Amino acid sequence: MRRLIANLDAEVRWRRDGRILSGGPRAAIAGWGSLLRVLALEEDRLWLPAPLAAERVVAVPGLARPGLDHGRLDDPPGTPTLRWAQAEHGVSRRAVGDASAVAPSLDGEGFDSLSVHRPPSIPSRCRPLESPAAVDRLADRLAHLPSPDAQDSRVEDIAAGVNHRAFGLSLARRLGIAAPGAGMARSIDEIVARLASVAEGAEPALRWVAKAPWTSSGRDRVWLDSGSSREQLEATAGALLRRHGMLALEPWDDRMDDFGQLLWVADEALEWLGMHRQRVDARGQFVGVEVPAAGTARDALGLTPDEDAALRSAALAVGDALHRVGYRGPVGLDARRIRTVDGGTALRRLGEINARLTIGHLAHALVARLELQGSAVLASSGAGARSGAERVIPLLAPSAKGGRRGDGLELRVSAGRRWEERLGTARRPLGSTRR
Repeated sequence: MRRLIANLDAEVRWRRDGRILSGGPRAAIAGWGSLLRVLALEEDRLWLPAPLAAERVVAVPGLARPGLDHGRLDDPPGTPTLRWAQAEHGVSRRAVGDASAVAPSLDGEGFDSLSVHRPPSIPSRCRPLESPAAVDRLADRLAHLPSPDAQDSRVEDIAAGVNHRAFGLSLARRLGIAAPGAGMARSIDEIVARLASVAEGAEPALRWVAKAPWTSSGRDRVWLDSGSSREQLEATAGALLRRHGMLALEPWDDRMDDFGQLLWVADEALEWLGMHRQRVDARGQFVGVEVPAAGTARDALGLTPDEDAALRSAALAVGDALHRVGYRGPVGLDARRIRTVDGGTALRRLGEINARLTIGHLAHALVARLELQGSAVLASSGAGARSGAERVIPLLAPSAKGGRRGDGLELRVSAGRRWEERLGTARRPLGSTRR
């Protein structure tokens, strides 16, 4: 038996402020966390941050249905464990304390060679997550990462540091690909000064988003207007700033398209695992992932050859930095195409750094595990319009209460042979042990 830990609340744990997510968000991430079964065997156990009725997990040929747990775990020592993120789960044993200075420094000679214009310091490989064997390999590698639960382990500290917004913003500046004016602010006065400086620059921003140092899924953020008075900024952002001690400020771009890239940072190499489109709503909150058909990512995402190369070089530069500060494991990177104030377009090559598994990893893994042909969209049930050509594969049934929209999850396949016909002899029995 292996243990899969769907600790999608890792950002909250990294804060070390003693708080936990409320019941609604915990239930929501438990639903998304159930998708970790794409990495599971039937005999495995899947830990979720909130109870989830087993009957909601839809039987899909080719996907395991591991046993579900939540709350305290008492696994035997040495139990192989796969984690969403390198953080403790359940009730943390770590002391509550100041976590504001954990972002690694990128200063010093060791980082002078970081660049999007030259190869990384270690070899890089293109190994798309496009086959059942590739999914098995991802699961095996996750199971062999060092445990963050050890009292003397730096694993969680490193993961917390590289997921801190200060690290991502500092790295983007060093690589020369930061959004104008983006940075950290520790006071309302700093927010006022930063907004004023950009308003007078060559690329003025009318709206801004202020985010907590650790956050995901659109939580813990507020929107600011560049012309706001100090009093207005205090009313909008003051409570969030006092809670977190600092906020990441970024211009709120006119987004045209959102992209995601997947990496694995290993001791010996950087591996590029794939690219996809991210579906977000008008407030930039995550809605779903669109995985292009194998071998078609550049054209399916509408990228020019230069844009494709720019995104990949930025991803490898980020992977290089993560490797140098000691992080090992999965990474998801955000990017987007924006409309500029003069009506043109630009590519923001680096948005957020998610040094953990992402829904993007799971979406690619689902398409690969089920050996689907064509493109596929992983989203909440009923979210967005469905084209007539789509085949819908339910993954998580809506709750019995049915009170919350987006309670279930599904995979929508746009084209190709029937997904049921792609299984059978090509997929080994679910009870087998992977090597």
